[in-house]
Amino acid sequence: MNKRQMIKRFLRLCRYYYFIKNHGIKRPSLKGMKQYICWSHDEENLKRCASGGIMFEIAKVILRHGGSIVGINEDFEWELTTDLERVKHFSGSKYTLIPIPSALLKKIRSYNGLVCFVGTPCQVEFIRNHRRKNIIFVNLFCHGFPESNHRTDERYIRNGCHKEHGWSHSCEHMDKDYLDNNNLMNKCKKCNMHQSRNGDLTISDAWNCPDYQKNEMGTSRVYTNTLFGFELFNMLDIEKQKEGHIGKKDKIAVYDIHDHDNFGNLMLLINTMMYLGNKDVRWVMLTDRPLELKKKLQEMNIMTSNCEFRKPNLINRHLGFCIRNGFLYHAIVDCKSLIILGGDSFTCNHWLSKWYKSLMGFHECQRMNIDTYFLSNNFDTFPLHLKPLIKRIFGKFEHFYVRDMHSVFSLQSIGVKMSNISVIGDLAIMDLPSQKMVQRKDKCILCPSYLWWKYAVSYDDYLLHLHDIFENLKRFNLAKPYMMVHSSDKRAYNIIDEYMKRYGKVDILVPTNPIEARYFLQTSLLNICFRMHSCISSLQGFVPTFCIGYSKKYKSIIGYQMGQKDWLMDMKSCSKLLSLSYLPIFDKKELKNNIIGLKAWNRSHFSTIRKKVIK
Repeated sequence: MNKRQMIKRFLRLCRYYYFIKNHGIKRPSLKGMKQYICWSHDEENLKRCASGGIMFEIAKVILRHGGSIVGINEDFEWELTTDLERVKHFSGSKYTLIPIPSALLKKIRSYNGLVCFVGTPCQVEFIRNHRRKNIIFVNLFCHGFPESNHRTDERYIRNGCHKEHGWSHSCEHMDKDYLDNNNLMNKCKKCNMHQSRNGDLTISDAWNCPDYQKNEMGTSRVYTNTLFGFELFNMLDIEKQKEGHIGKKDKIAVYDIHDHDNFGNLMLLINTMMYLGNKDVRWVMLTDRPLELKKKLQEMNIMTSNCEFRKPNLINRHLGFCIRNGFLYHAIVDCKSLIILGGDSFTCNHWLSKWYKSLMGFHECQRMNIDTYFLSNNFDTFPLHLKPLIKRIFGKFEHFYVRDMHSVFSLQSIGVKMSNISVIGDLAIMDLPSQKMVQRKDKCILCPSYLWWKYAVSYDDYLLHLHDIFENLKRFNLAKPYMMVHSSDKRAYNIIDEYMKRYGKVDILVPTNPIEARYFLQTSLLNICFRMHSCISSLQGFVPTFCIGYSKKYKSIIGYQMGQKDWLMDMKSCSKLLSLSYLPIFDKKELKNNIIGLKAWNRSHFSTIRKKVIK
């Protein structure tokens, strides 16, 4: 070690000593200086910032120790502040060059306490030449500055508003030429410091981090470059993991909940969490719209603090991309079990791409020794050319919890052992959170589906039959009739909009979630439901319900399990019965006994499922 190096090390230790003396921090281990994937626990902070909200968390620690923060505010001006509320105005990435004024340098020199300077590598180097001993440098990885000043141009600003569709998509609004380095300043094109780590801490977006470490509300990558920075980093109350580190495999992944606009899918998810989980279970929700799903669960007061929301490749990624980059692996590598939640996804032979991608994802799970379970599913005839692959992969599943006997026969036809199959009631039969039995019955509801092709030969024919049913419901004169959709999907509302354009206005009920939808259906005197889970919600409240079915699952679940064969029919039969002012015999006592029996049957299985899945 030469003299110059010895002086540098001495100065660094002096800075470290100053920090210990004034702020009471213990000496760290040198082995800890690595890169981390992090994000703030403060959701309000995450909603403001461009990535993981780490800078605001650093500011909390610095200000708590009597220090100050130097950064760029919303007016694109440098500011030194000791007020945490002012630091909130520093949030967001501003891709514009803002010169450091001499007045700021004077403030930094004259300030008696600790100063934390946040800037790009070149700005940090500039301040370093005017520094004092008690200054902390936090440098940001720099993309470079555009040729001209764009302070008011939205394409050169990034903050929490741009994370509406998830942090991964927060750059989609930005200028493509800038992102491709085509309109950078000449100095920036020649600069070799843009990825420099010359601060005590270095912060950047965690682009290309592993899927299982990604948080769609915002994810940051933090480098601890000095002992000084490492101690500060250890004081932060944030979610932090070493990049690429796979910790204890203790999470439960839930797959096939991408269509959470469908209230039926949401009910299955809510009841899976409610009846199978506990406060110690950590869930991983695999969905294409993580933030939307999280928001919906929070609106229903469902606890999400023990949930992570991830987007695996096999959802909305083409097959070639999945083959190159993996199907499910990166999203569930830290999970011990995978639950494939109920629905019709594995009854539709024309969804061949989904079939293949899902099978490859399940195969990856089995290779990683992740236990796989189907829960509350239906199975129909399997695609002929995929049968050998299905047989091989399904044979390694831990267990199948299906909703009907037809699914049992389908699974047995490909060699699945009966000992690996159990029939349970649909999870939506169970009570939802905050659900109460209601006595007031003051309406009739027609609950159509946007899957018109399953009920009629054409769209026009479907709307015409809807019109006949609704008019006959009016003439029946039982109570005021309403239309209601059992989904938040735009296609469902388009059906009602088109109906009103052709046949005039109708009264509409607009539930925002399945709990509200169930309340509306159970405060009705008579319902006509096209979707199976709207039928279940209605019958669960012991309300007479015409169930307009389109597949074998209706016959098994509505007809046999719930004993409503006489109320299960097609659109024409329903319209005809209403026109004759005739209702099938409704045995409320029998329905109540069937519902109570199905709930008890499900509960008897929940303890077994919990032992297997959660262990």
